[in-house]
Amino acid sequence: MKKVLRFVLMISIITLFITACSNSYNEMIDGFNGKYFSLTPTPPIEKSINDSGFNQETMLEVRYTFIEGYESTLPAPLGGASYSWKKMKHDGTFEEPALCEERIFTFVPEESFEINAETKLVLTVTNEAGTEYIDTTIIVILNRE
Repeated sequence: MKKVLRFVLMISIITLFITACSNSYNEMIDGFNGKYFSLTPTPPIEKSINDSGFNQETMLEVRYTFIEGYESTLPAPLGGASYSWKKMKHDGTFEEPALCEERIFTFVPEESFEINAETKLVLTVTNEAGTEYIDTTIIVILNRE
């Protein structure tokens, strides 16, 4: 008799569990993701040299790491009349010509930067009045292998 009661109790618990969890695993995950995450990409926050509280030392991150052979992009703040992205040599001078003179520097890091080494990159943004805003970052290119 005890065995029969245990069997009936176990069947009841399993049935209750199955009916209580009627959602599939994927539905459960989709419900969680929909509640806490947006499936629409948010646009990047655009900085501008004309923003109140703008600080030239925050135009770039301190360091960027990219993978060799993959296209990479670095944006400069809006509002400049001219832009210049230059590599800094070890002696503190700049390599000429500039790597890019556009607001958005898009590149494939193969020839421009040493692999597995730190390279200083300097961004200069000049406004219409001729005021220069300068920031420096470190670029590291990692070998895929």
